[in-house]
Amino acid sequence: MIITTLEQKDIHTEVLSYIPMRLRSYLIPCISNKTEEIRIRTNRPLSIYQNSEVYFITLSCRLSKKPYDSVIVTKDDIEAATGLLCNRSIYAHENEIKDGYITLPGGHRVGLCGNAVMNTDKVSFINNISGLNYRISHEIKGCCDGVIRDIYHNGS
Repeated sequence: MIITTLEQKDIHTEVLSYIPMRLRSYLIPCISNKTEEIRIRTNRPLSIYQNSEVYFITLSCRLSKKPYDSVIVTKDDIEAATGLLCNRSIYAHENEIKDGYITLPGGHRVGLCGNAVMNTDKVSFINNISGLNYRISHEIKGCCDGVIRDIYHNGS
């Protein structure tokens, strides 16, 4: 099911605007309300995770279970995406980057994959970013039903 409501606007403004236009044009027809992640990795097929499965985005803007005829992400795509995520100022987001993710409007997060620069026993920065995993936030109704009785009883 393709998103056609306010949800679509939110994903476009809150997530897709942080993906380079070249990749965005392939993704727009493939995003649905079931999309949980968008995966962008250097020299790998552009892919999304939805309905508990990985799908590759083809050059004809379709979902495929097989990586053949897929859009291949380039190093330039990763650099452009990183620039969009950091508003062209990586060091302004240094604290988030060293934690391994950047938070977007709407609670969405982008996980970073690259080389960890260590300072004693802690990560001080991640450089040579080679992969980005855009996690789309969504409501999971009933996820706390099993514990709510244990933490809330008789109004307290």
